[in-house]
Amino acid sequence: MEHTPVRRWCSLDGRALEPKLSILQVKKLHVYDFDNTLFRSPNPNEALYTSRLYGSVMQPDTPQNVGGWWDNPYPLEVAAKLLESSDDPYLYWNKRMLNLAALSNSSPDTLSIILTGRKENRFKDVFQDILAITLDKFPELEISLRFNAVCLKKFRKLDKKRDIKTLSTLKYKTDLLEDFLKTYHKIEEVTIYDDRINQVNSFKSFFSKNANKKKWPQLKQWFIVPVPPECSFLPVPLEVKFIQYLISEHNKSLTNTRKEKRYSLLWTHKRLAYGLRLRDQISLLSETVAHLKNTVYKNGQDLQIKNLANKSLSIPITKLREFIWKQHINDWKGNLKLNGGKDISAFLTILQKFYDNPSLTFEFDFCLHEIGIETLDVVDNDGPVSLNLYLSMTPTGKNKESFYTVFNRYLVLPPIDTIATPVVRNVNAIINEIPENPDIVWKRYTGPPIKITTTLQATAQMSTYIIRDR
Repeated sequence: MEHTPVRRWCSLDGRALEPKLSILQVKKLHVYDFDNTLFRSPNPNEALYTSRLYGSVMQPDTPQNVGGWWDNPYPLEVAAKLLESSDDPYLYWNKRMLNLAALSNSSPDTLSIILTGRKENRFKDVFQDILAITLDKFPELEISLRFNAVCLKKFRKLDKKRDIKTLSTLKYKTDLLEDFLKTYHKIEEVTIYDDRINQVNSFKSFFSKNANKKKWPQLKQWFIVPVPPECSFLPVPLEVKFIQYLISEHNKSLTNTRKEKRYSLLWTHKRLAYGLRLRDQISLLSETVAHLKNTVYKNGQDLQIKNLANKSLSIPITKLREFIWKQHINDWKGNLKLNGGKDISAFLTILQKFYDNPSLTFEFDFCLHEIGIETLDVVDNDGPVSLNLYLSMTPTGKNKESFYTVFNRYLVLPPIDTIATPVVRNVNAIINEIPENPDIVWKRYTGPPIKITTTLQATAQMSTYIIRDR
């Protein structure tokens, strides 16, 4: 039984390093997450994708049978090659976390492991390569990477009743922790480093629940340390090539009865729109949060703004009475069924005529008029609750009667998280006046930036933003 968990859970050949001390002498367990914690793993560059395609890329089970970004070893394989050709040991490794790992690995009574939800059957080889390349090129990092075990998610039976393939990543990790704490039953302290807040909260809940049951009477303290995530991006040509591969493999996996699910990639067109500079967005959001705290949320709930850098605050525009009506599209497209997405060349021709419309060449400003919470139905919830905020715009300037936007409201703000349990219930269509800020002005620009989308998603976007019945 001596040090059995180290050998059982370690995924890499020759990397199981048994502690020099006996089981009874091990007093601490230090656990390090890999992606965006120890290692600045390549993440999908959100600036390259439409929001819908980005969501598909991030999903573990899409594209079908291929897996999303985090289920494919290619991004880490590219990182390994770039690391091999670099003279910078911290090109991908997080220096601050490696320094902590060196302290863990130098402590004789501490058991230290890397624990990741990456699947062993897909990622074992690339993890071996990354560690081998790093230690070969940068031997000074040896103490920082001298972990007792590198544990990837296993796809084999642990016993007759449980198949690890059926377990969630969190359940897999907590099963591993329980096994270590059961074997090393003199451990008094556990420290876990992780960048994902949902994982941090889940680990806290796991230890709180079991500590209250006195499951591990010897365990005196545990620390779940949230680590500011650090990531990297692939070179753009390589990332686009990878996404093309995922889409191609997705299409190959489809049967003849599911042709409607086939995708092809294309770049979105630019459009004329009103937009806010980043500093204006920050100013607008600051005023919005302050106003919400003084009105809807008066009990001290913490409001946090999410994903500001990834949101484009813009409004598509056109002239009144010169908007492209559905009848005009019918005249252009002939017998093409727009929503069928079967003739992409005809679709792009229609789309280009819209963007080339001379009606879209004018100057016009919008100022903030009011903010509305379009729909809010909040119930008691121990976890964070997101609010989608909408702005209602009123045109200003000498030409305000001559121009027109199809929608009177636009989702222009990212979600705001309420950390505490909200007290508001069943609030719908609340409109809260915010004093106008003359420094916040919508300016005309050609945007948003060109991004990658798919034929089906582009067709849906055209249907949403262009087609208009009389």
